[in-house]
Amino acid sequence: MEINVLEKIKKLEDENKAIKAVPSHIFEVDLLNEIVQEVRDELNKLYRDKKIGVTTTTRGNAIFTK
Repeated sequence: MEINVLEKIKKLEDENKAIKAVPSHIFEVDLLNEIVQEVRDELNKLYRDKKIGVTTTTRGNAIFTK
């Protein structure tokens, strides 16, 4: 999985332009939310394909390869 950050920025900017938002720049938090969602989707796919496992630790969830 490769994330093209520049493409993400352009996509979000284009969405703002489409709704005529002024200025059309994006906020960092919106970019990070978009990237985090993409990573979560990929993790879910890997989990469904049984390529990774998830366990709970005292510090939160841990991910491991199978």
